[in-house]
Amino acid sequence: MGRWSMNWRDRWRAMRIYIPRTRWMIALVYVTVIQAIILVGLQIYGLHLDAKAGWTKSVDIGRACVVIFELLYQVFLIVDAGRRKNIVQIIGVVVNNVSMLVFFVTIVEVVNGISFRGRFSTPFMVILTLSTILMALGTWLGFREFEW
Repeated sequence: MGRWSMNWRDRWRAMRIYIPRTRWMIALVYVTVIQAIILVGLQIYGLHLDAKAGWTKSVDIGRACVVIFELLYQVFLIVDAGRRKNIVQIIGVVVNNVSMLVFFVTIVEVVNGISFRGRFSTPFMVILTLSTILMALGTWLGFREFEW
């Protein structure tokens, strides 16, 4: 039966949003969403302060946009991984968080905080580190839920 030959009830079931039901999947979704909200807020606030002070450069705006889209994509990946019961995808999100942390540590050390002008680099990295540790712990404990 093709997608368009389904009746309206089957189409509605196919379009439903996935809601995690297990404890560790719920924890992973919460950690990812809270991380995205806080870090996107810091990025937007940092850009606002930079624009107010006249420091806006296209490099800073581009970097902030990449980080914002990356964090929103992580939320999508975690929810999709839970829906598909794919632990490899969740491990990929944890590795992505680690790589983002290494990137920001390198940026702050090499350019002396050009992305945040030294104001938000420490809270950003602390939140990113804590969420990466929590996501790794949730992935390790949730490994049994997917029955691999």
